[in-house]
Amino acid sequence: MIGGAHIIVSDDRRGFPRLLPAGLRVETTDEFLLGVLDGRPAVVMQAVVDVAARTGRHGPARTAVEIAELLGGRNTPVFGATLAKLLAARS
Repeated sequence: MIGGAHIIVSDDRRGFPRLLPAGLRVETTDEFLLGVLDGRPAVVMQAVVDVAARTGRHGPARTAVEIAELLGGRNTPVFGATLAKLLAARS
């Protein structure tokens, strides 16, 4: 595989053939982010905390939990809910 890609992230699987080349799979954004969160929870949570710390300068200030909830309201409902729960437990 050129470039070493193993995952295609897309919320529209209709555009991909059922049989992909060996070692390549399609994941939704929610599935992909859940995998990243599962593999590196501290890194993901710190990234969201860092983003939250920069809010409020050019719009409303948001907590890390609020950002996770906003993500959950998009196309990543399971990721957003899981992340919000982890962040709330961390506080």
